Amino acid sequence: MIVALAWLTEFIGHTTGFPFGSYDYTPRLQPQVGGVPLLIPLAWLMMLPPAWAMARVINLTPSPLSEGRGGDKHGG
Repeated sequence: MIVALAWLTEFIGHTTGFPFGSYDYTPRLQPQVGGVPLLIPLAWLMMLPPAWAMARVINLTPSPLSEGRGGDKHGG
């Protein structure tokens, strides 16, 4: 589901130029579906852990790694 959504988002961006402007992928990146290399949605998966970490920082939610060690800001 996440990979399909990432592909769709990349397809829309590649086709319309929104939001990053016009761009193309090199034909060396194969296979492609709709002009989008299949590796591109997988590359977006690498952004999930840092995005989750930043969301935790912004929301001041304790990390599962700090629970039980007294490392969180909620009296743990």
